[in-house]
Amino acid sequence: MKHLLAAAVACSFGLGLANANASMIVADGSFNDPVAGGIFQTYSAGTTFGTGNVWLVTNGTVNVNSASVDEIGSYWPLTPGGSNSVDLDGNSPGGIAQTINFAAAGNYVLSYYLAGNPDGGPSTKLLNVGVAGATQSESYTTTSAAFGPWELEKIFFNVAAPGTTTLSFQSADASGAYGPVVGQVSISSVPEPSTWAMMILGFFGIGFMAYRRKSPSAFRLA
Repeated sequence: MKHLLAAAVACSFGLGLANANASMIVADGSFNDPVAGGIFQTYSAGTTFGTGNVWLVTNGTVNVNSASVDEIGSYWPLTPGGSNSVDLDGNSPGGIAQTINFAAAGNYVLSYYLAGNPDGGPSTKLLNVGVAGATQSESYTTTSAAFGPWELEKIFFNVAAPGTTTLSFQSADASGAYGPVVGQVSISSVPEPSTWAMMILGFFGIGFMAYRRKSPSAFRLA
């Protein structure tokens, strides 16, 4: 049982360390550094923003000369985790991308919050997301003039070998300046099934040891 206890502690520590490292994979994933000046700030295609200029503004899926994005400050509510956000339709549909470095192969999950700018049409905002060869199309329909609610989205993907890849969020709207909104972007490692099994065995061992310690006392009191 001592071996199981040690395994459980080791696994818990390992998972905590992995998640701490994973939180560093996406730079400026909360779009808070630097915080968008005032209400919002517009960035045109080809420019960069964020600490270290980590986010590149792209044309999105519609190639237009005025493609841009809006980094949102106080214009609407923060995400549930307190993150700023980006409207992917600035003056017209655009996108953002960042080079991501994976130090280890394995399974990962991309998490982000999705909403839509309710100030104008179309009511259904379209978005394409890509990371490490995995792609996903999303949509968000605004139902009132009020912003929100935020929706948590996840994409599970595999990294075959250490190295760099591109994380991208691209508006798929045909036109307009009121698009899909993303915030609180993060990537975390996903433990292998064998790791979960080891943790379950370890916690079972802890419970069994606690039970054994209580049993003699209970017997003597009886």
